[in-house]
This record gives sequence, structure tokens and C-alpha cells, in this order.
Amino acid sequence: MDSDLENETPLAGQARDTERGIKNSERKISRRKCEAAGVQTPWLALAARPVNWKCIAESARVSEHSATGVAGAKPRGLIPQASKPAMNLTTTYLGLKLRTPLVPGASPLSEDLDSLRRMEDAGASAVVFHSLFEEQIRGEDGTLLRHHTQGEASRAEVSGYFPKAGEFHYGPQRYLENLVKAKQALGIPIIASLNGTTFGGWTMFAREIEKAGADALELNIYSIPTDPDLSADDIENGYLTILASLKAQVKIPIALKLSPFFTNFARFARQLDQHGADGLVLFNRFYQPDIDLEKREVSPTIKLSTPDALRLPLRWIAMLHGRVRASLAATSGIHSGGDVLKMLMAGADVTMLCSVLLRRGLGQIGVIEREMGEWLEAHGYDSLAPIKGCLSQQNCPDAGAFERAQYMRALAVERAIEPEQ
Repeated sequence: MDSDLENETPLAGQARDTERGIKNSERKISRRKCEAAGVQTPWLALAARPVNWKCIAESARVSEHSATGVAGAKPRGLIPQASKPAMNLTTTYLGLKLRTPLVPGASPLSEDLDSLRRMEDAGASAVVFHSLFEEQIRGEDGTLLRHHTQGEASRAEVSGYFPKAGEFHYGPQRYLENLVKAKQALGIPIIASLNGTTFGGWTMFAREIEKAGADALELNIYSIPTDPDLSADDIENGYLTILASLKAQVKIPIALKLSPFFTNFARFARQLDQHGADGLVLFNRFYQPDIDLEKREVSPTIKLSTPDALRLPLRWIAMLHGRVRASLAATSGIHSGGDVLKMLMAGADVTMLCSVLLRRGLGQIGVIEREMGEWLEAHGYDSLAPIKGCLSQQNCPDAGAFERAQYMRALAVERAIEPEQ
């Protein structure tokens, strides 16, 4: 073989080097595709039998959807596919034009820069950065420690549910540093997330988030009122006060992630809209406590959502579509392309993905996008525009479908179900 190399012509040697370069490029491309789908690369899989070729082939198909990239995204080195024009899945959320309505929500997955890159490669059109908590911001000046220790003896049974000073992996400064790095590395919009419950100086941190380059801010007000003397108006005014404080400090769009537990959610949504909320994220999932029988103590539990959970946000998005100016984001229970399409028909602008990514991996973003495209193509659509809000309460032929009339119909169907033998 050495003698062959010595005797080859310069032209043949150039051809050989070119062929080798192409193969190396293809190998790098294939590795990025597999990493984006969360599976082992093919050449490593060959060395570790048995080889799951079905999984490898699926990962390659999933990653093809990321080849076109997000509008404005930095190139990742993927070769454009010479095929029919891609389905137009573009949408607008918080004034940001996005390639698709698929947005990974705030979760531990978005704490890691490599994970964020993989989200973009898998087809995410934007990402909600992991949350910074009010307690973390207050903790820097010792407030958190005082909040946790003051009166601890009188409330020992619940003190374990307050954040401890050493429990957080990072502080506000680290959050800003991570945000800056993410903005430099990614070409898709990054939506920062603040999680708090009260009005106070911590909201001023939104200004620092804006300076760090966040494209928008999601405010997650996670609070369960337990004071029987606190009226519904008091609770709603608290939200409006926090929103007004943030709007006075930043120019980037602000979305509020809400719970459904309001006396008249439709009225409150309109109030938020009138006070300048750029988006509403429906709905926040409160993690419910459980009781450990053996330890005889209350224990926190975290359960990932199932597709059944989408029905509540679907109903309210359908009722709000066309009645508020704010963008509408659906979250909870979105696990497939069909789930996304249902939310869009109800009137959502984007869908937030979380549990499905934690359960099945980041490659599921591409799977969901493919499922959407296949359904749209099979039904003669070339974009999302014709189906957007087509089954909202405003456009639905049966306006009572989202109200009490549908409840009575469901009971009638339930009575007709034959019991299992």
C-alpha cells in the first residue's frame, strides 16, 4: 500500500485527500445529528453490540428537521437537504418571529449550555431559560437566611419547604453569566424566567436580565394564598403591581405564567392585558404534596405531566383567543404533534415543552415537528395560518363547546359507556 502511495500522481493524491475530507465532514455531521437526538453515534454503536440500527436511523431522520435551522440561527454545519419546500410552521410570540411553535419551557434542562445547544440543533425555535427565584436574589444580602430561620421553632412542620441558603446551585450573578454565554452560543431567542411571589426590590433584577441580552422575560408567580382574610381583589392587585413594576424597568416583552385558580380568570386575563402584559402562559403546574405513611410526614412530589393535562389550558386559550392582545402560550400536557396542533387550533401562538423532553429526550422536538408537518400535508395545508384559532370559542360553530353545555354532553356520553365485564 505504501508503494502505491509513493507512485500515485499528484492529481490522484489530491482526489484521495478530497474524498477523505468529505468522509470526515460526513462523520462530524452524523455525530451532531445523533447528539441532537440523544443517541449514540453510529461508529461508536458499531463497537458496542448489539447495534440498535432502528434508533440510529430514527435519530438521523429526526435531525433532518434541524438542518434548515431556526430563522436567524447560527449555522451548525448541517448539509441542506435538496427536497421539496419545507412546511411553513412559522409563528409569532411576544413580537418574536419563530420558525416553529415549539419552545422548551423553563426546567433543569436549560441550565446547561450544551443542553441548550442540543435543543437548538433538535429544532427548538426559542427556549425559556431556567428560572431565577426571588429567594436567590434576596439571599445575597442575607434576607433568605433570616427568612428561613426566623420563628423556625414555631413552624417546624413546614420549615422544610422553604429554600435553604445552600440549596441553590447558583446565585444571581452566575445566572447573568450563564445567560450571556447562552446568548453568545445560540442563534435562537432566549426568554429569561423570574420566579417570585411578592412585590419588592427583587423585581429590579429584571433590568440586569435585559442588559445580559434576554430577548424577553417570563414572570412565574408561584403563590398559593392561604390567608382567609385575603380577598380576590387583593391577590389580583398584587399581580398587577408586580407587572407594573417590571414594565417600568424594562423594554423587553414580559409574559406572565399563571395558575387557573382565579375567581374569574377571563376578567383577570383581560386586566393583565390592559396593564401591558405581552404574553400569558397557561397554566402553571403546582406540585401537590403527599403524605408519607411510614414517616408520618408531608413529603413533596414531582410528577411529570401526561397528555390529559392539556385540556385545561386548551379550554382557556380557546376562550381568550381574539379577546386579548397578549400572545398566548400553552404549557402542560403537550407530548405530540397532535397535541401542538390542538393548541394552535384553540388559538395558542406557541407551545411549551417540558415533561416530554425530560421523559423522552431532546430529540423529541424533531419528532413532534415531523408529526405536525405530516398531518398538515395530509390535510392539504402548507402553513399554520389556516388552522390558527379555527376552533377557538370565537370561531367555533358551537360556542357552547367550551362551557357548561359541553359538560352536560360529556355526562351523556359517560352514561352510555358499557361497564367492563
